[in-house]
Amino acid sequence: MFIFGVIFLIVALLLIGAGFAIGILVFGVAAAAIGLGVISTSVACGFIQKKSSIGFRVFFYQFFIIAFLFAGILTAWLVSLFADLHVSIISVILIGSISGGSVGLIFGLLHSWIVDLISGYLIRIFSRMTNSA
Repeated sequence: MFIFGVIFLIVALLLIGAGFAIGILVFGVAAAAIGLGVISTSVACGFIQKKSSIGFRVFFYQFFIIAFLFAGILTAWLVSLFADLHVSIISVILIGSISGGSVGLIFGLLHSWIVDLISGYLIRIFSRMTNSA
């Protein structure tokens, strides 16, 4: 019985530690989004257009572009490092940011299309349910 208690304690401590790590990561991402102005511009767009869906859409566009921008720069740097390419750091940043930002915009548009598709489907289903009742 003692060994089960020890194993349970170890698993519980690992899960608590993982929860703290994920919480700190989420807090850091939220702080970066506020610092970069992502949240304030998406809220402003939502207020100006008087639709919260526009604000969410702008938020996801900006989020995907910024996330893939950094991922593109990191990928370009890793490729130049492991492929032993002799390019300047400016070229790596330029190529990585252009490719990452483009892929981020594509993912943002894809996300928007998928959300529109799912919401239209759900609206049709719920409207049939309410009309038949």
